[in-house]
Amino acid sequence: MIGKDVPQPKLTDDKEEYMRWKSEVTLRFPSLMLSDITYGNERLRDMFKIDELKDQMEAPSLLWGRITAHFTKGDGVNHDYILRDVVNHELKPGQTVDAYVKRSEELVRRLREATGNLEEWEHASILLSNSQQVFREVTEQNTLWCRKNERRTLTRAEVTRRLRQAEQARSQVDGLQAALPVQRAAQTVNFVNKAAGK
Repeated sequence: MIGKDVPQPKLTDDKEEYMRWKSEVTLRFPSLMLSDITYGNERLRDMFKIDELKDQMEAPSLLWGRITAHFTKGDGVNHDYILRDVVNHELKPGQTVDAYVKRSEELVRRLREATGNLEEWEHASILLSNSQQVFREVTEQNTLWCRKNERRTLTRAEVTRRLRQAEQARSQVDGLQAALPVQRAAQTVNFVNKAAGK
């Protein structure tokens, strides 16, 4: 078959004819040659700009320069990655709510600059859901709230207020729990002293 013209089956728009054509083509030609037959080598050379890059393939630094020039044509920011960072930014134990919200707002600002769109209610919802590890009760209350109210009415300021209240309540409880062992120790000493004094 090499060097000879092989008659190709005629392709039509009919589905049954296409199936027959496909089976005949794969029987007559090996799979590796199908791209040359169906697309043509010249089309691939044009599509991949092989002739333009051929000289630069010998020198990797020139090829690297050509590749980086292609990818830095735009502003160089992919908003999908920033959106991923916004969605994955979680409140960690020990982190303050203010630091968490500030970092999240910075990511949203960068997302909007990169022409990514995130509405305020979406940002507020992300802030709440990503604080679940630290403030589970707040996120559960939000789930109940969303059942009764329109989620789009949720604001970032309201979410920040809820998170700050939960943080303040937790710090008060932690302060009381830290004071309890000291009070118990003092009560034990007083009890022992009273018992010894009798």
